[in-house]
Amino acid sequence: MIWFVVDGLKCSPILDQIHQMLYGPKKWDAKGRFDEAVYVISVGGNELMFSPKGKDPRVFARQLGSEMGNLLKTLYEKVGGRKYFVNNVGPLGCIPNNRERSGLEKKCNQELNVAAEEYNRVLDEVLLNFSRISDNSTVVVVADSFKLFSLFLECLAVSGFSNATGPCCGVWADSMGMFVCNDTSPLCSKSEREGYIFFDGAHTTSSANLKFLDFCLDRKICSVVGKLL
Repeated sequence: MIWFVVDGLKCSPILDQIHQMLYGPKKWDAKGRFDEAVYVISVGGNELMFSPKGKDPRVFARQLGSEMGNLLKTLYEKVGGRKYFVNNVGPLGCIPNNRERSGLEKKCNQELNVAAEEYNRVLDEVLLNFSRISDNSTVVVVADSFKLFSLFLECLAVSGFSNATGPCCGVWADSMGMFVCNDTSPLCSKSEREGYIFFDGAHTTSSANLKFLDFCLDRKICSVVGKLL
C-alpha cells in the first residue's frame, strides 16, 4: 500500500487521500484544479525499506508496483490527470543509513538494491500498460534514478563527486539506527558541500539534485513512456 504523509505526522493511504479530496466535506473542484496539473510521483523508497518483516522484499516490490497501477488509474479516471512525471527508486541499499547499518565495512545492502530493481522492473511494465490504455492527451515521463545514482556511486571521477558514502550533515545514533541531522549536528564545510551525494542519511544534496535535473533534461535518464519525444 502506498502511503501519503499529511500534517507532517500522520500517514494515510494515498488513494484514501484522493477520495477525501474528491468526495469529502471540503471536496475540491477536481475539474478546475486537476485537469492541467502535472502529477509528480516519487514513491517506493520508504515502502521498500520499511516493508513488512518476514516478507520477501522482491515479492513486496511486485505488490507495490501493482499499487502504483491502481494509483495511476484513479488519478486518470477519477481526477482527470493527464500529465505524469514518475521517478523510479534509486539504489536504496547504498544510502548512508543503510551502509552504516552494515557495520565496519559500510557495504551497500544488496537485498534492498535487488528489491528496488524488481520494483522498477514492475513499474516499467505498469507505466507502459497505462500509456497503452490512456488517451492520446496523456503523457507519462519516467526518470531512471537507479541508473543515474548507480553511476554516481560507482564512478566518482565521472560524476564529479568526492564522497559517495557519508552524509554532509549528521551523526550516527545507534538508538535510532540512522544519521541524525539537526541544528546542533556537524555540517560539512561550504567548500566540501558540492562533493557530497548525500546531505543526510537518506536524502541527496542540492548538487546531486541539480545533476539529476541536467541528466533528465538531456534525456539521458528521462523518457516518454510508449511514445517518441
